[in-house]
This record gives sequence, structure tokens and C-alpha cells, in this order.
Amino acid sequence: MDKRAPKASDAAKPLYAQIEQALREAIVSGEHPVGSLLPAETDLCAHFNVSRYTVREALRRLTENGLVARRQGAGTVVISNQNPRVFVQSARSLDELFQYAVDTRLVVERTAMVVLAGADASLIGADEGSSWLRIDGVRRDAAGQPICTVTVFVAEPYAAVADEVAGIKGSIFGRIEERWGLSIVDVVQEIGAGVMPPDVAQALGTKRQAVGMRFRRSYSLQDGTLVLTSINWHPAERFVYATRMKRSAD
Repeated sequence: MDKRAPKASDAAKPLYAQIEQALREAIVSGEHPVGSLLPAETDLCAHFNVSRYTVREALRRLTENGLVARRQGAGTVVISNQNPRVFVQSARSLDELFQYAVDTRLVVERTAMVVLAGADASLIGADEGSSWLRIDGVRRDAAGQPICTVTVFVAEPYAAVADEVAGIKGSIFGRIEERWGLSIVDVVQEIGAGVMPPDVAQALGTKRQAVGMRFRRSYSLQDGTLVLTSINWHPAERFVYATRMKRSAD
């Protein structure tokens, strides 16, 4: 790494961004190879002649981009020399959610009728002992890269959709609407974070114990009848969920 403090070509670029860029370039060039430790915070402060806050912000941004991991008592470890692919999803309506399904591809791995018990029944919000169609797969982008794992539970009256999901273009809820002449008008979405289950981490190509974002969406008719529930796991470091809100005219 160059011993001089970084000189920003853009005078408006903050110091932490300049330092992030300098460290990123040193990592990508192999000066700090994968598995090695970056210099200690105090050394970086002296090297760049900046405050510890500035160095920590630069390291935080490198961590968020998946290039380094900060480990208690061990320092900052380089874990990748390539920026990860980041998928951005934006959804403000059912139409946008449907378009998201069109722009990506669901690769179905298995379908089966299951009888709900315990945790699954609670997660879906359905009665224990009731029968549902379970669909498991991975949603991929146009380049074939995995975006998220998908588990969908479909109410028994619409289980025949299993015959079509292998080659479906668009969303499963959209195909159910079309085939049965329904109108899904209510979608409840819950977003949480946690350690991804081992099979999910493996399917997404992430390390074990990686943190993920879990999206649970329940799709219902006007009378409240639950048609399907989906559970999607996204790797936290490769996913951004964007929401736009506007103040009402009132």
C-alpha cells in the first residue's frame, strides 16, 4: 500500500471513502491477500493521518461489501478480493412483485404435499394437520446467479398448480389467480434477520453461519382466505430491499 495518504481526485469525496478505496485497491491487487490481516486501526490512523472514527467507517464499508471481516481479538481479516454481486429488489405493489418474478427465474427443486405440524403451521398461520402443497427452489437472476431460496406453501384447493411450476414464467400467486379466476388483494410481508439454515447457505453458496434476511409473505383473498405463504432467504451481504414512500396529499 502506498505510504502516502490517499489524494482524492474528487475533492468532495469524504476521507473515509478515500481510505476505503485505497484499502480496496490494495486488497484487489493482492498486496493484502485473502486470509491476511489488515494493519491495526492505530497503524492505519498514522498511515493516513486521520482519526480512528474515519478509519472505522472505511473498515465498516469494506465489511459491508464482503471484503473483510472484523474479528474480536484477531483484527481485520481479508476474506475476499472481489466485490460480491448485490441484488436490489424494490416493491411497492403486487404489480411490482409480479414483475420481480418475471425478471428473475424460479428453479424448482421439489414439490410435495405435506401435513402441517408445529413450526410450519405457526409460520404459515394455518391449522396443524391441514394439507398444503410445498414447493422448494432457488430464484436466480438473468446470469443464473442465485438470489434467494424459495419455499412456498399453497393451500390444498390450489395444489394442482404443482403441474405448472416447473416452467412457470412469473409468480406462483399470479398463476393461481389466472387458473382459478381469483383476485389476491392482501399481502402481509414480514422481514427478519438471522443465521441461515445450513441447506439455505449451501444453496446460495455462502459460508455456514452466514446471516441472511428472511422474507415471509402471506397472500389472501378479499374474504381473508389464505391462498399461499412464501418464505424467501436472501444472503444479507448480497441483497438490498428498497422501499419508496411518499407523503399523502392530505
